[in-house]
Amino acid sequence: MSRGLSLMRLVPCEPGSAPCVDISHPIAHQMYLPTPVVFTTGVADAGNHYIVASGEADLAFRITHMSKALFA
Repeated sequence: MSRGLSLMRLVPCEPGSAPCVDISHPIAHQMYLPTPVVFTTGVADAGNHYIVASGEADLAFRITHMSKALFA
């Protein structure tokens, strides 16, 4: 029987372009970007909201659901 590796962790952070140090803090000593940089890697229309794929520092792993009302 193989054992699965869980790579998902829910961390409460502000949506959008605000950095969340709780995400990157455990590996801060391994990162090559020393400042809190947030970047978007993709946006998908999901009806009344957008699904935004983004990253922080040198990690690409955040998925955020953002209401379209935020952009009105």
